[in-house]
Amino acid sequence: MSREEYGRNVYKDTTPGGERTLTARRRVALERFLKHYGFTYDAARDSPNYPVLPQQNSPMGRFLREIHHFRSIWMLRQSPYLVFSQDPNALQPSFVGDMTGQLVWWREQQVIENGAEA
Repeated sequence: MSREEYGRNVYKDTTPGGERTLTARRRVALERFLKHYGFTYDAARDSPNYPVLPQQNSPMGRFLREIHHFRSIWMLRQSPYLVFSQDPNALQPSFVGDMTGQLVWWREQQVIENGAEA
């Protein structure tokens, strides 16, 4: 399944979460996240096309690579012998891409709720 097909299935009929206390610090942190990975978000332009962050290939790739690096280091720290494993999921579990998509989808909800833009 391609990333686009996955996105259409996951994000179909979803809207951002309910109301909560908004803080300037949270908005600034979200804007830093967006800028760090190279995501762009403009509420006026992007709201009708929700969700837009998972469709931005270059930032998604960068974010996914960082999660893969962290995951590899974490798993090797747990068991250094994994480096010799014949199991392809030992160092690169197949669920990492799907979970990254979920995290970025949640981030976009946070961006919308907190009025962040980048």
